[in-house]
Amino acid sequence: MSKRTNGQNPHRLVWAALIGLSLMVVAGSGAVADKPLTLADCRALEADKADAIHSGVEIEMERGPEWAKSNLSADRLREILRFIKIEEMLKFRCVGVFKATTKEKQRKDRQAARRLGIKIPPLPGRNPRRVGQQS
Repeated sequence: MSKRTNGQNPHRLVWAALIGLSLMVVAGSGAVADKPLTLADCRALEADKADAIHSGVEIEMERGPEWAKSNLSADRLREILRFIKIEEMLKFRCVGVFKATTKEKQRKDRQAARRLGIKIPPLPGRNPRRVGQQS
């Protein structure tokens, strides 16, 4: 059995300290991670991702980590790690950035289609008969 100090379990104090420390680290790092990137930054990341894909990073990633460790240089492994970070930033910090430009593009496409007399079908999952119904 563990030795109690002043009526408290020392292991409980260690766990409480570790949990508190981890919460401080998570809270401190979340301020930067939650902030969305600008449109220019997101476009630069997309260009970096395209360059990495062109250099064959995805093909090397498909071969797996064991193959990469034994066959790739340290510089190439850093490039793969950079590619993974770029993908994460694009997925999590550029989410709302591209929505506005996409909606604007869709609006312009609809206007052009109307001018040309082309009827655009409704998007999948948006059944016009169910618009007013709740699921």
